[in-house]
Amino acid sequence: MKRFLINITYFLIICALVLTIVSEGVLLKRNYLSMNLSFSHILDRVYRSESKMPSDTLYLGDSVAEQFFSFYENKNSLTINGAVLLSGQYILLKNSLRKNPQITNVYLILNPTSLKQSFSNPRTYNNFVKPFFNFKNINNINPLIFKKLKSKPYSMLSFLSLFKVLPISDIMFNEDGKENLSLFSDVNFEYFQMIFHLCKNNNVSLSLISTPVSCKNQNLIDGFFNDLNEDEQQFMEILNKYKKSIIYLEDFCFIDDLHLTSETLSRKKYLYKSLILNFE
Repeated sequence: MKRFLINITYFLIICALVLTIVSEGVLLKRNYLSMNLSFSHILDRVYRSESKMPSDTLYLGDSVAEQFFSFYENKNSLTINGAVLLSGQYILLKNSLRKNPQITNVYLILNPTSLKQSFSNPRTYNNFVKPFFNFKNINNINPLIFKKLKSKPYSMLSFLSLFKVLPISDIMFNEDGKENLSLFSDVNFEYFQMIFHLCKNNNVSLSLISTPVSCKNQNLIDGFFNDLNEDEQQFMEILNKYKKSIIYLEDFCFIDDLHLTSETLSRKKYLYKSLILNFE
């Protein structure tokens, strides 16, 4: 019996090693058939952030920013979606600055709803936890995120590459504590501060710019800015510029209150890009 148990233990260890090696290969090759599509697309951004880029300007942002500064059309773009949270944007930025010291301008292009994106959003698991929760980023994961991960302890298994490639569906994290912020979610505000200071410490110009917003949401957005708390008010200069950058468009310009129609893009894309590049 003892020898049998020893053999079983050896067998399980070998299986675990083989599966780990296979899963690492899947991650390395970005085998899209074996992974959640959002997760694999984010890995593309992670790998680019760890590579040399041919520009002194970097674009970060959500899926609406991706409509204007496409990752596949712009070699200095890491735009993806709002569900990576500002924690994911921070890691992409930190990687990029480490590998590309020539970067002097960073444009963080986000719809106000992306700033408000909560960790409890079910898309957080495949868009932030899976791609960014690993040994390499352990120092970039702050105590607040660890606290939220602990609300669903099994989600922390994604620290291991084997669990990253398993077809595990999105996980709904508990939203504990009071969110007394107006414009940001709690996690996003902590990482916004980290992004702000990272750029400042590296003598990099940071521009926080909004994507276009539907006219019917103008009162809601105005309310966010009218109720900024004391912590948010410390960043009034950059937040006031962010508010001024908002372009309000008619409802018919949007597919889903967020993303623009192809017709609107064909008319507005280059105008909007020009406004961003000349934003003060």
